Parts: sequence; C-alpha cells; structure tokens
Amino acid sequence: MQSNKLGLLGAAAVAAAAMLPQAVLAQPAVSGDGAGSGVIVPYYTVNGGWATLVNIQNTTENSVAVKFRMHEGQNSRDVLDFNVVLSPFDVWTASITQDANGRPFLSTQDRSCTSPLSIRDSGQAASEVAFTDFTGGSFRDFDGTRTSGTPESIARMSEGYIAVLAMGEDDRDLETDPIASADADVFVAADPGFAPTAYWAKHVNGEPRNCEIVDAHFAPRANNGQPMTLAALQLGNDISGQEGSGDPIARRGILVDADGNPDPAGVADERGFGPLVSTDSLKVTTTLVNLNEGTAANIPSLSIDSYGLAGNNLVTAQEFPFFLEPTLASDNGLWTTTGLAALETGIEASAVENLWTTVPGNGARAEWVISLPTKRFHVDQDFDNIQAACNKYRNTATAAGVAAGTVDAFWDGFDTADGNNRPASFTNGNTTLLANGDTIEDPCDIVPFVAFDELDQVVKEAFQDGNEGSHPLITSFGIYDREERIAALTTSTGTRPSPAPPGVPEALSLLDFETNVIRIGRDVANLDPVLESFRTVLVDVTSQGLGGTANAGWMRLNFETGGSTTAENPLPVSGFLVSTRNFGAPGLNFSTGLEHRYVRP
Repeated sequence: MQSNKLGLLGAAAVAAAAMLPQAVLAQPAVSGDGAGSGVIVPYYTVNGGWATLVNIQNTTENSVAVKFRMHEGQNSRDVLDFNVVLSPFDVWTASITQDANGRPFLSTQDRSCTSPLSIRDSGQAASEVAFTDFTGGSFRDFDGTRTSGTPESIARMSEGYIAVLAMGEDDRDLETDPIASADADVFVAADPGFAPTAYWAKHVNGEPRNCEIVDAHFAPRANNGQPMTLAALQLGNDISGQEGSGDPIARRGILVDADGNPDPAGVADERGFGPLVSTDSLKVTTTLVNLNEGTAANIPSLSIDSYGLAGNNLVTAQEFPFFLEPTLASDNGLWTTTGLAALETGIEASAVENLWTTVPGNGARAEWVISLPTKRFHVDQDFDNIQAACNKYRNTATAAGVAAGTVDAFWDGFDTADGNNRPASFTNGNTTLLANGDTIEDPCDIVPFVAFDELDQVVKEAFQDGNEGSHPLITSFGIYDREERIAALTTSTGTRPSPAPPGVPEALSLLDFETNVIRIGRDVANLDPVLESFRTVLVDVTSQGLGGTANAGWMRLNFETGGSTTAENPLPVSGFLVSTRNFGAPGLNFSTGLEHRYVRP
C-alpha cells in the first residue's frame, strides 16, 4: 500500500493518474481466476418461492467503491441500484426475496457502508419507474411481461440479472495520516468531518467508522449542490459535473472553492476514490435458494478482468441522473458507449453448450438461463429518454455527459404524430433500413445484435415497438441424447434462411429478451417448471425430431446472422443450467447449478 498525505493540490491528482500501472491499457476479457473489476450475475429471481443470495468479496488491500445494479429481464431497465463501499478484504452479503406486493426486495444484515444508507439499515424494494410512464410520456417502455402478471409491470421485475461494477479505488494508507490537518480548514465549512471516504468506511472492531458521512460523500455537488431535474434534462442540458458525475466528494480530483463547492479555479478535493488500479478486485458468489422445496443452486458469475481500467474514474453521485452511470458500457468513461465493442469482444461466444434433462414422473427437470447483458445498448433506443440504454446522453457520439444533439432522434417519448411509436427511418413494420443502406449512423450500432432476412437486409426490432418489448435473434441448435442421436433446428426472427431444409418445424424464438429461460426435454409442456419464469421458451425434443425415448442429453445453441449465407455471430453472453430433482419431500429434494460451456472465437 502506498503511504502519502492527502494533499489538496490539483497537481497531485495529475501525478497519481500518470503513475497508474500498465494494467489500465488491458482489454476487458473473461477472467481466468473467477474475480474481476466487473462481474455479471446472469440471473436473479423471486418467482416460485426462490430467493437469490449475493456475496461480494473485495480481494484487494484497497478500499473499493462498487455499483450494484439490478436489471429486470425484459430489456435491462434498472429496477434497483446503489453503491457499496468495501474496506480492504471486506465482504458484503445480501438477499433478494419477494415482498408482500410482489416486488423483489433486497435486504442485508451486513454492516458495510452503502449509499443510500437506507439500503443497509432497512432494505429496498425494486421499482418499475424506469420502464413505466409516470410523468406523462417520459421513461416510457413496454411495461408488461410475455405472460401477464398482477400487475404486469411488477411481474416484469421478478427476474433479471445483476451487474456488480467497481467504480473507483483508494490505494492510499489512510491510517498513517488520514486527515491532512494542515489543509483541513479549506473544507471545514462544507464537511466538518474532513477525511477520505474510504477512511470513514473502514471497519474498526467490526463496524465502519461512520457510514452517515460515507453516504453524504455520494451526494451531488454539481449545480450548486442541487441535483439535475427531469425538466432540465428534457430541455437537452448536459449532465453536470466532472464527466457527468455530479461531483460527489467520493470522487477524487474535483476542483472546489473554500466552501467545497465545484469551482474550475479551485483546488482539487482529494478525499474521494481515484481511478481503478486492480484488474480483479471483486469475487461475487450467488446462490438460488428455494425454502419451499428445500433446494439450492449456485449461479456461476461471469467475471470481467480489467473492466474500467482505461484510466477513468467511474464514481458518480447517488442521485438522479448521475446514478444511471456507470454501466457495462462505461469502460471508456461515463455516459459513452465507445468502449462497449472492446468489452463485448472480450466476453463473446459463438455458441453455448450444456446438459438437458426432463423425465416425466420422477421429478427430474432442468432449465437454461441465457443472459445477454449488453443487448440493451444496441436495441433499447429512445433518444430523449435518459432511462433507455441508448439515448442522447449515452451512445457512441457522446462523452462526459454531453448530449449528442446532432444525432438523429429516435423515439421522442412515445408521442409520434402517426402513433406508431417509431421514427421515419423505421419502415416495413419492425424493420429499419437507413437511408444510406447501413447502420453506422445509428447512435447505438445494432452490431453484434444483428440479423439478416432472406434478402440479406438488416432486420432490426426495438424493444418498445409493439412487440411485447422483445428483440428476437436468429439461432440454431443441435439437441443430442446420450446415445448420439440428434435433432437440429434453426430459429429466427420470423424470416427463414434460404434455402431452408425440408421438414423443419415451426421456428422458435429463443432469445427475445435480455434474460431468457429455456426448458429442453420430452413432453416439456406437461412438466413442472424449475424457475417459474414469465419468459420460459419450451423446446420439446420429440417435436423437434429426436426419436426414441431419451430423457437426457446435451444441447448446443449457436448464434447466427441468418440471411442467404448464415454465418456465426458471436454475442456477449452469460448463463447457467439449473437442475432439480423433486421427490415431493423437501428433505429429499436436491438441485444444482452448472456453468455453460462457451465456444469463444
């Protein structure tokens, strides 16, 4: 650990950035040791009596500021996000259960600091605000589920996936000289408890020094301490603060005046977290538990090595709109998707393989989970909606929270003149063909979530466009039993590759959403579900051409482009298999979670 005083000079921040290790230049990739600076938990659920248990371990001797972000499974709109501040070698735990209203509810008995602090002290229910129309046109999205719920918008939140992202680190020795007393008078008016955020979060005898101060350090200071308003954003203002961060105390290097207010002519506030320096700071362990059935299953996480290590500080204020960042797309900095392609290349696969088993009469059943955690940055396009993954504040044309006003607008709050909720460039139903014949002018490129029809034209569906919030992808799969027999099928968005083989059954759309559940087996429609997902797709091996009486085997799911010449189309993907045996007695039942095999390019 480095030992240095916490000076307030802006030069200190510049010097620190210059000394960052070469690891900052590394490209994100699947971690080889099960830990990373970004982690994707491919599934959470509160359906069918299931609860989801989460354990986050800080593997480093540094303090780490972490963004915990729950995404609903339809198109990844945020349903709950907050910050966790981990002391060196700290562990934070939580559970996600269903509350009395049917919403996922996160609670914790852990004492580590969170922002807001209410997460630690009283827990928090998920909210549908990011995909429902609560202000007369803003934040609009298709708000139902494929199978109706009560109400549908709440049911939509009952399953999804989780992103755990390191935002910043403090690698200083805060015990040597934590208060920099010679300069403390500069900030005494703004914060009488002047000391680094990580100092207050550090555990002493099992309890953090002061989580109230930690929480206060994540409040925004931009706009004279006032958070941005929805009305201001609708007027097209840039998102204020350094790189659109809101300038919280918890972010190191903000230039401030003697009262601690942001001031370009001021000195640098060094109390907060600096850029990430560790490539694999987080180890996340997650488990599904069903007390009704007496079963539990591990959820294998996808750890991303070197996420965020482009020399950027990703710490933001925990207030609207700043708390909408960072995301998986923030590898090159806040409010941009320019680093997304590199991250996707690092975690993509051209095919996924795993077992299947469903045996009528003996309680054996299994389901696949396939999560596509970056799909939303390509197909959730609503230019004026800051909650959409692609908007004028977050796309390849933006940087540092500056609205990209020169990019052609997409949906304008679902209030278009012709009532069909699509811009003029959308034609032929859900198909888009840009005027110049390509997609590069799209503020969020459809690649790699692209499909081609039989005329080799780009097929592009957006989540909100009258299609139950779905974006189908072309896939093919081979289903094998244990005796080497095989059934093969190509699935599509509604068009079929040409020429199509004779006798191919009706095409299935397996990957419509961000989080997808697939049940494979014989007579699967009459089997009890495992995860009770609203988005389960049934693949019956008999109707797909697998003869005999086999009830188990394995399957390979291929990602393809379609068109007259179907080709591999590697996609960023994460998931697992959950398998259970139900003997009708919780004391005898058991289950397991098995990671997929990913065929990487």
